[in-house]
Amino acid sequence: MIIQEIGVPYLLILAREILEKNLFAEGNYFEGDLLNSVLKIKPVNWANNKEHWHQIDKLIKNRLDDLKNYKPKLDIENFYSVKFE
Repeated sequence: MIIQEIGVPYLLILAREILEKNLFAEGNYFEGDLLNSVLKIKPVNWANNKEHWHQIDKLIKNRLDDLKNYKPKLDIENFYSVKFE
């Protein structure tokens, strides 16, 4: 549902709890697909979820080298294209 951006504020709470335990947690498809779904949220939809964005940023910012080399490719660029006003 995250990839479809349905109930994002509520699902991000659950996703963050899972990602804190295992950044590469597997949903239904592949190891790391939960993180990939979160990273693919459209930048415009983060505007109402700034706190969640910052919490996800804290989880990944020290692991960016690992994430950039991860296969399948994670959409880090999309996540960091968010511009808060």
